[in-house]
Amino acid sequence: MKVTLLATSDTHGFIEPTNYVDSNGDKPFGLEKASSTIKRYMNQHPDEKIILIDNGDFLQGSPMADYVAKRAGQADKDAFIAAYNDVGYQIGSIGNHEFDYGLDYLNWIMKHSDRQFVCANIVDHNNQPLLSHPYTILNVAGFKIGFLGLTTTSTKKWKNVNDMNDFNLISELDACNRYMPELREKTDAVIVVYHGGFERDHTGNWNDINWRKPGL
Repeated sequence: MKVTLLATSDTHGFIEPTNYVDSNGDKPFGLEKASSTIKRYMNQHPDEKIILIDNGDFLQGSPMADYVAKRAGQADKDAFIAAYNDVGYQIGSIGNHEFDYGLDYLNWIMKHSDRQFVCANIVDHNNQPLLSHPYTILNVAGFKIGFLGLTTTSTKKWKNVNDMNDFNLISELDACNRYMPELREKTDAVIVVYHGGFERDHTGNWNDINWRKPGL
């Protein structure tokens, strides 16, 4: 049995392949193109067990996403999330830009999404998961795969995040140390679904000097 993971990341609310500047644009991005690529692969590999993952930052970034969040009626909101549901994602992580329109909007989107969101390091003041389960387990033909979700701690840079009540963001390493032992007991393999990047480059210098420096 072959298990294949297919993932998208940072779609930023771009559904069609356009930047909304060129009326007839056909840019090399957008959820429609990603979905077509995914479905073509699935059709070409019918014997593989395929798991679809969205790795966060899907909610904000395009003019359409901004319109849907701030001005659109219910029908347009439903259509926006339906486009993501149509891809067939099973697992989803939470990106730093998911908070740009507030927790009420994020919670509504998550509630109406078909995928299982996972995040272990966004917690409340009691150190309990705030928005979703820390992990989920998929049984793929008798093979149990655990998916642990993590969000970059650089999310703390966003002012609206720091203003949210009952919101804490613990380190990714602490979250892993908390949940990995029980995941290893319950599963045959563990996949960490992490929305984040590298804190340091290959020389050891900090990539994000405005947020974190040695000694902080």
